[in-house]
Amino acid sequence: MSWIDIGIIALVVLCGLIGVLRGAKKSLLALGAFVVSLLLAFFLSNVVAEAFLGIDAIKNFVVGNGAFESEFSLANWIYKGLGENTAGIPEDAYLYQHFFAPVQEIIGASTVTFDPVQGRAIYLAFMLFSALCGVGIFFVARFLLMIVTAIVKSYIGKKKSIGSRLLGFGVSFVQGGIAAFAVTLVFTCFGGLAFVPGFGKIENEFEHGNAVFCNHLYTGAYAVRNKLFLPDTEMYGRLIGIVTGGEEIPDPDTEKLAGNRLELFVDINNLNYKNDPWSVDPETKKRVFDGNIAEAIVADDYKSVGFDGIMQAILDYNAQTAGIIDDTSKLAEIADSEFATLCNLVRTNDVNYSIQNSIDKLIGYLNIYIANYDAGALLTDPEKITQWNTNVLSNDYKNISDTIDELITRFAPFETLFGEYPDLESQMPERVSAGPRQPDQSGDGSGTTTPPDQSGDGSGTTTPPDQSGDGSGTTTPPDQSGDGSGTATPPDQSDDGSGTTTPPDQSGDGSGTTTPPDQGDGGNE
Repeated sequence: MSWIDIGIIALVVLCGLIGVLRGAKKSLLALGAFVVSLLLAFFLSNVVAEAFLGIDAIKNFVVGNGAFESEFSLANWIYKGLGENTAGIPEDAYLYQHFFAPVQEIIGASTVTFDPVQGRAIYLAFMLFSALCGVGIFFVARFLLMIVTAIVKSYIGKKKSIGSRLLGFGVSFVQGGIAAFAVTLVFTCFGGLAFVPGFGKIENEFEHGNAVFCNHLYTGAYAVRNKLFLPDTEMYGRLIGIVTGGEEIPDPDTEKLAGNRLELFVDINNLNYKNDPWSVDPETKKRVFDGNIAEAIVADDYKSVGFDGIMQAILDYNAQTAGIIDDTSKLAEIADSEFATLCNLVRTNDVNYSIQNSIDKLIGYLNIYIANYDAGALLTDPEKITQWNTNVLSNDYKNISDTIDELITRFAPFETLFGEYPDLESQMPERVSAGPRQPDQSGDGSGTTTPPDQSGDGSGTTTPPDQSGDGSGTTTPPDQSGDGSGTATPPDQSDDGSGTTTPPDQSGDGSGTTTPPDQGDGGNE
């Protein structure tokens, strides 16, 4: 007999004894609340777990973002623990047949193009997380129902007959068996991780040759798990979409595009990636998205030099174009040959004249521009700063500008079907400059710092305080003339209001003319 058998017997006997104390009515009430909580947990766990993946921190912890070599996540932990060969488990082993084979069947039925070993790790990580969510749901539901049952129990009499106690034992005994099954069911979501020593030991006990009860319980729990609990193929596709950035993977059976229209859809979508994750399957002639290699272009990567707005406009137009192509209710009258012509513009045999080449060049020039801008920030010598601006950054800026003009020209044939191309020329930012950078106090994220705007008109230009009194913004010296002319004259000491100052009148005759003091005959000196 396995020690798990002993544990199961102890659990059900303990529950039965509790039932003796409760009596039949309270035991039935407790069993009902337990079963309801268990069903809620079982059927809501996958839904709740998927909803929680909408929180970035939880998503990164559970399934990560596909960087299996660098990041930590449950998926990465499982990927490294199981390896390529499911830790060497033979295909005829109990664990492989019951734990891994059903999972492999679900993943194999998916149309998603993704590394199968990494995909399995992501799937198993989600299954573990879903089981933990189920445990949490059970305890929350059990707590809430406990409040309800406590109220109901208060109306049940305390006196219990022998028959009531015996029935209570039987009901609670059943509850103990269901609890043992529920615990085993949770373990079936973890048991395949044999690389964890603790899980491996429990697994061996369930499969032990001397096991009496637990082996049958284990097989039944796997049957329920594989039939009712495992996330289906659609869920697997959504998980891969979450990891790879949320691209919606179409069902190939419902593919409505064909021929050059489908090729154009794929080519336009690939313009928004640094590689080519979209392709057309040569056998099925359906679109395929390889999330394992997808590396999207991000407009914010070019914000430091001010080109994020232009890049976002380009990406938005590409997405808009792909959406129109994918909508079969539109462009129905367009011949396949016309789509072929547009395909040839996106990817032509002469790569130097393709739209794809123009976008690749633009990204290359922008990366050089950013690198040279960062290098120029280290310069302090005024002469070297001037030379760097003139010889390096100006040349980078011109290359970018010329490539954008080239892109506008090459997209011109698309405007008839897909709308006017963005006015990228009007969105061109000013060229950045070398030299030490000031902290960004502009508030617009441009990285350029301007002095505080004291003009009051929002122009960003600061003028001295307006002391003129006429609102002109021009400052004049204080008006001391008394006539409001705005011209200051020396104080008027003439007493005649003329505004002209003469020396004090010492003549005594009021003439305003000063003569030297009279020192002789009382008249003339």
